[in-house]
Amino acid sequence: EEGQPWKINLKSLKKHNNLTDMYLLGSLTNASVLFPESLVELTLSHSKLENDPMKILKDLPNLRSLSLLAESYEGEKMICKSKSFPQLYVLKVWNLKQLKNWLIKQQALPSLRQLEIRSCPGLTNLPFGLWHVKSLLELTLTNMSKEINIGIYRLPDNCKVRRDNSQ
Repeated sequence: EEGQPWKINLKSLKKHNNLTDMYLLGSLTNASVLFPESLVELTLSHSKLENDPMKILKDLPNLRSLSLLAESYEGEKMICKSKSFPQLYVLKVWNLKQLKNWLIKQQALPSLRQLEIRSCPGLTNLPFGLWHVKSLLELTLTNMSKEINIGIYRLPDNCKVRRDNSQ
């Protein structure tokens, strides 16, 4: 109501084969919600997930855009496992206040073109292993620590880096 998060109690969505886009604003009371493989775009906001969303969503074969917005995840660590997110082009990670560590394993995110990290104060380094993502064309850091030294990361030569309002 009026843009405020709700408590969302969803059953499995696995059988909704025609569902391609989903925006959920509210805490997921059933954190093991099974999303349909047909999803192309997914946005989570205020979901308050306690388990790593990368582990929950990694095998969605058609997912091309994933946005993890304010309070969608309340943990300190995320891991993108090898061969996860095969079609993901755009990844936005915004306002995850508790996030401190992010690991990207070799062969993860093989299609990623755009990565935007915004207002994640606990994240004082780029995701460890980001250099494995050879397809990355654009990295945007907004309201992130000035301590993040882009030069020490082996980003692809054609990757454009933008920093906005760095703290």
